[in-house]
Amino acid sequence: SLAAVYLKSGDTAKLAPVLIKLAEADPDDLTVRKKLAELARRAGDHSGVERWTQEALHIDVRDVEIHSWRAEAMAARGAADAAAKEYAVAVELDPELPALRLAQAQMHLQASQPDKARAVLKELLEHEPNDRAAAELLEKIK
Repeated sequence: SLAAVYLKSGDTAKLAPVLIKLAEADPDDLTVRKKLAELARRAGDHSGVERWTQEALHIDVRDVEIHSWRAEAMAARGAADAAAKEYAVAVELDPELPALRLAQAQMHLQASQPDKARAVLKELLEHEPNDRAAAELLEKIK
C-alpha cells in the first residue's frame, strides 16, 4: 500500500526503500525490479541500474527495455564491449527499433570494433535507408 501511495505522489525517495523490501520478499516480481531499475536510471545510478536489470532479466529475459537500460548503464561506466553485446540482444528481441542498432554500432566504435560497427550500420540502413544518423556514422568510419 505504501508503494502505491509513494508512486502516485511521486515521492521516489520514499518509494525506493519500500520497493527494495518488496523485491527482497518476492524474488519473482518483475514489475518491482523494473521500477527500481527505472528509478536508478533517472537518478544516474548506473550500478543500481545494472543490479536491478540483472535481477529483472532472471525473471524475464525477453524485455527489450530492460536490455536497453542495462546497455546504457554499461556504456556509462565505460564498458562499451559489454554494452554492445547487450544492445545486440535487444536488437535480436526487437529488430524494428533502429535506435537500438545505432546505439549498438556506437558501442562497437567505442570498443575499437569498427568492422562490427560497420556491419550493424549497413544492416540498419538496409531496413531504414533514410536513417540519416546511421548514414553519417557509417560515412565517418569508411
